[in-house]
Amino acid sequence: MRKGVVPIVILAIVALITVSIAAVGSKVAQKQNTKNQQSLESTNSPSPTSSPGTKTSPKQTNSPTPKASPTPISSQASPTPAPSKINWSTSVVSLEADDFYVTVDAKKFADVGGMHLTSDPGKVNQTLELTWYENDIEMRLNIYFVAEGNNWKVSEVRTYNGQKPGDWIFYNGFSGGEIGKKTTLGTVTWESKAPPTSVYGSYSGTVYFKNLRLQPFLNK
Repeated sequence: MRKGVVPIVILAIVALITVSIAAVGSKVAQKQNTKNQQSLESTNSPSPTSSPGTKTSPKQTNSPTPKASPTPISSQASPTPAPSKINWSTSVVSLEADDFYVTVDAKKFADVGGMHLTSDPGKVNQTLELTWYENDIEMRLNIYFVAEGNNWKVSEVRTYNGQKPGDWIFYNGFSGGEIGKKTTLGTVTWESKAPPTSVYGSYSGTVYFKNLRLQPFLNK
């Protein structure tokens, strides 16, 4: 081979190798760019939606627990006080009733708890005397019995007037029953009468008994 031809051949081979290397580098760079582009698209693309017919679970949030509504307060009338059943007995008088109260100038007295009970045990005249304190006020009830043969009657009834100090209010008497037997008088209301003198004032009162049963002169 001629000397001038060898350098030309070598240069051609070098050029061919250079072109091949450049081509390979270009392909590698193109593949790398494609890979980077696919990675970027995968990052920016939205999450795949569910295919039709596929149920997805709803997103759960921690909703605050609703506060319970306050219970409405109903307006109710005050309960009616229970009747004051009584059973008063001394050695000579027995009195029973299903309810009892004394009213003096619109003030009601009925709580006889802690009362003091006594009687005058006469042969012809007897008494039933009741004393109690209510709302720091001394109250009294006196019933006066009279024997007439085989029968008895009430000659007079008195109560205190609900004042401090207390004084008497007067009530009329009434017919009773047979001595030795309990007499049922039923429901009674005794209205006050005018006092014997003006010294007692002008207070008015009412004594109420429901289903009153009386028996004085137990010693006869």
